[in-house]
Amino acid sequence: RRVHGLDVQTAEHGYTECYVPYIVNGDSLRGTGQLPKFEEDLFAANKGGQEGEAENAALYLIPTSEVPLTNFMRDEIVPEAKLPLKFTAHTPCFRSEAGSYGRDTRGMIRQHQFD
Repeated sequence: RRVHGLDVQTAEHGYTECYVPYIVNGDSLRGTGQLPKFEEDLFAANKGGQEGEAENAALYLIPTSEVPLTNFMRDEIVPEAKLPLKFTAHTPCFRSEAGSYGRDTRGMIRQHQFD
């Protein structure tokens, strides 16, 4: 039997498969270097009305599963003896196509959902 996709990573290479959120906050994107550099490529939605949250705080669709995966360990100091940590996920990834505006599109905004 041939093993495909995430099964190779989990069965043969010791990765832990994770289910991650598809919407993250700005701090999660800053921690992975996505903000501010790639802000124009991200899809944002403003939220409001939740107690304790800044009004109109932006939430973002994930550009890659790396963002929520690395944020699982945010604010933690991992002892060297526990390294390496191996996480993997299969997610849709939402981002616009950088540099395409006007080249082939004649005014259309191109965007992608990778799955």
